[in-house]
Amino acid sequence: MKQETIGTKQLMLISVLTEDKPGILHKIIDLVTQFQCSIEKCRLVTLGSEANISLLLSASWSVLAKLETQLPSIENQNGFTIIKKRTEPRHYPESNLLPYSVELISIERENLIKDISEFFSDQNIHIYEFSNNPYQSHTGAKMISLRMRVYIPAAYQISDIRENFLLLCEELNIDAIIEPERL
Repeated sequence: MKQETIGTKQLMLISVLTEDKPGILHKIIDLVTQFQCSIEKCRLVTLGSEANISLLLSASWSVLAKLETQLPSIENQNGFTIIKKRTEPRHYPESNLLPYSVELISIERENLIKDISEFFSDQNIHIYEFSNNPYQSHTGAKMISLRMRVYIPAAYQISDIRENFLLLCEELNIDAIIEPERL
């Protein structure tokens, strides 16, 4: 199978799991750029005492092959866990996708993330970014904030999606907003 490219460059996704500490993002970016890879996208998230740094890299086939052969050594020398995968540029089967932002705030409760993700899955709406943040309010209540970015097919009746989503949130006693994403 022919590898898709950006220009003449190919893509590789790497995910690095490591202890969270100051300078860790720079260390990983420095290691990757030593191979003359371009960083197309980069995300860092801290979960517990660990950091997960995901990078979408682009480079020639030979540069990525060289990096791939060095990853086990980089992993061992630095105490990282590295997952790698060659990938292709994202192609959406439907070009008329509307980006929407979704924000929810609720008292922390079991199955909340499952219920919300199930709603979007049942509607065949693609969640392309998701984060949750549990916190304690100033009253001591355990709360959770969810943020999502979704693609809604333009053929869908947006008012029906919004109404059904807000009805679900009302039923679950969740404060929520769904609105077009602004640039």
